Amino acid sequence: MDHENPLVSILIPTFNGRRHLSDAIQSALSQTYPRFEIIVCDDGSADRSVELAEELLSSSGRPHQVKSFEHAGMIQNWNRCLELSAGIFLKFLFQDDRLAPDCIDFLVQVARESDRIAFVFCPRTPFLDVGSADDPICQKLLSSIATRPVDWNAIPGIVNGEFYLRHPALLSHPLNKFGEPTALLIRKSVLVDRGGFDLTMGQVADLEAWLRLLPESRIGYVDKSLVSIRIHSGQETVRQLRTGDHAAAVARLDDRVGRPEFWSQLHAWAKVRVRMRQVRRMLTFSS
Repeated sequence: MDHENPLVSILIPTFNGRRHLSDAIQSALSQTYPRFEIIVCDDGSADRSVELAEELLSSSGRPHQVKSFEHAGMIQNWNRCLELSAGIFLKFLFQDDRLAPDCIDFLVQVARESDRIAFVFCPRTPFLDVGSADDPICQKLLSSIATRPVDWNAIPGIVNGEFYLRHPALLSHPLNKFGEPTALLIRKSVLVDRGGFDLTMGQVADLEAWLRLLPESRIGYVDKSLVSIRIHSGQETVRQLRTGDHAAAVARLDDRVGRPEFWSQLHAWAKVRVRMRQVRRMLTFSS
């Protein structure tokens, strides 16, 4: 194995994402890091996303796979990507997003410092797609992605996962302060050992997975924005915010962190925020 340049699997889960897919794949192919494979895992698209991906990758000279499956949902598609990967590290790249050319280089520099590092994350730069600037839900999502507690990223480098698990703002708004899978470099063996992504967690399956990776692990942080997150009216996150599915997923997450293995490790303020959300839901339901 090349310890200096461990293999990274760039995982691109797709579903009817042809419109922005070329941008995403080109950003993957532009990585300065020398050793990576690209895996496109399609969840039954009807817009010829698979054909576009194969066209772009077949002449790239990079190891790649383009696989098409029957539609099974977003989280199952993430797990399919995980199963197909051969890398020591996983770099998800959503079909709407882009990586900076030096993204993997910076993240791997930190990740290879210790085998105990479960993931490395970085700030992300959100931007509104053309045509979505007037959508209030897109505007709200843009604001939440750009907001983090002032001390959340105060320690560039590597810390024990318990630092974040016991952080008073862990479960405050915005919930996912580590970021979407696009913002992380993940050690595959740790994610596999801890069960991958939970299909029951819906839109918060990524955050729920990050919480499971924190105990007994170390977490890396690079204080440099290395990914661009596109926000547009047609993406799954926006759809779930419109329908209320996202709120339902947050309720399931609150129930999950109430289990003893999580609850005993949380800061008192994090527990208060969970209980306040649960009380508000009970009041709303009873009215």
